[in-house]
Amino acid sequence: MIGCAACGRLGVAPLCTSCTGTLTPGRDVVTATGLVIRSGLLHRDAARRLVHNLKYRGIEGAVPALAPAMAARVAPHTPALVPVPRASLRRVRFGIDPARRLAAAVARLTGTEVVDALRPGLWWPRHATRPPEARDEPRFRVVAGVPPGSVLVDDVVTTGSTLLAAARATGVPALSGLVATAPGRLALQAWRPLGRLQTGETAPTVVHP
Repeated sequence: MIGCAACGRLGVAPLCTSCTGTLTPGRDVVTATGLVIRSGLLHRDAARRLVHNLKYRGIEGAVPALAPAMAARVAPHTPALVPVPRASLRRVRFGIDPARRLAAAVARLTGTEVVDALRPGLWWPRHATRPPEARDEPRFRVVAGVPPGSVLVDDVVTTGSTLLAAARATGVPALSGLVATAPGRLALQAWRPLGRLQTGETAPTVVHP
């Protein structure tokens, strides 16, 4: 029987009423390099469980629960969605690449093209459990052209380093990031909150202090 993708309650999908009531709209931040990262939801309560269940349990019912909030953050006429792929060994271990699944779902909701332009390394340490100074930057290989103004898609942002590494790998200007969830504060020193930009609004230029 189909159940809630967050708590597992049977007979309701993709989310039960209780879990839906805990969802909180996400916030936007901009890194010191100018990369705007938009999130569909705050990383807490049911939203946090959805991301965990998708990443580590392969519960694909989490995708239709997360995608609408992400799709609402995609500006009209966005050239492409570019998923930020999971490290290859993790994809094999857990049997799923969350960013690719989410990008495909958001594309269906918005009519935006998906450009699968990045290929990951075999493995890199998880960022969520490591202090910022001990995190290794992921490495990506570009296998297709990325249109300027495209949106990099990932499941969750912790420090911003994965999205920044993906943006640098493309060498393309004016990219932004879109994630399913983000915490109230990032564990990244060079950032500041933007509140919630209007869809299509340009972020202000940020200068290092």
